[in-house]
Amino acid sequence: MSLTPDFVGAIRGDSAFMPTFYDGMRVQQVLDALLQSNAERCWVQLPSAEKK
Repeated sequence: MSLTPDFVGAIRGDSAFMPTFYDGMRVQQVLDALLQSNAERCWVQLPSAEKK
């Protein structure tokens, strides 16, 4: 599943975009990595994006 078609459809008004708990978790992982990267002044590896 790709979020891109759903996202574009929501922008065009074709459908409503409903993020899932998984989407929110991934966003939080990115935000946590950004904060860690800034604090440590280095690249931070994100966990795999595969759904289980």
